[in-house]
Amino acid sequence: MKFVKSQLELVDFFIINNKYKFVDPSTDNLDIKKTFSEYEIDIDFMPKLHESKRYLIYIKISINEIENPLPGYVMFIEGVCVFNFNEDDNLEENIKAEYLWSSGISIAINNLRNFISSQTSYFPFGKFNLPAVDLTSLINDKKAMMDISKSEIIKKKKAK
Repeated sequence: MKFVKSQLELVDFFIINNKYKFVDPSTDNLDIKKTFSEYEIDIDFMPKLHESKRYLIYIKISINEIENPLPGYVMFIEGVCVFNFNEDDNLEENIKAEYLWSSGISIAINNLRNFISSQTSYFPFGKFNLPAVDLTSLINDKKAMMDISKSEIIKKKKAK
């Protein structure tokens, strides 16, 4: 198939926060791959328009960052993807938003996935690979949370 370049252009990606802790297992017989698959993983993100007319996606992932973490790794990583749109395309804002919410979120997650994989390759139990993400579910959950937040703000304003 012929490669078609996206109208969404990744300009840069930065890690803005990174925390890591090693939790030593109490046994030598630990199946680390099985333990990795049991980690609780939380992903959150927020697309924003910057005053420089660049589009940003702030994204954070916490892995095994719970009160009683499983053995191995406890991680929190926060990053930001910077995007542009090809100026020649003259896209409407709602089309740009669709690109950000679909392709942009996927690109942001993959950048963090690569960072995590590379970083953990130096850790005691070796590389941790972030599992595949159900992007549709993730985006729908985020939009539902944002709708709830908006309705709560409107209720508070009306109550005043």
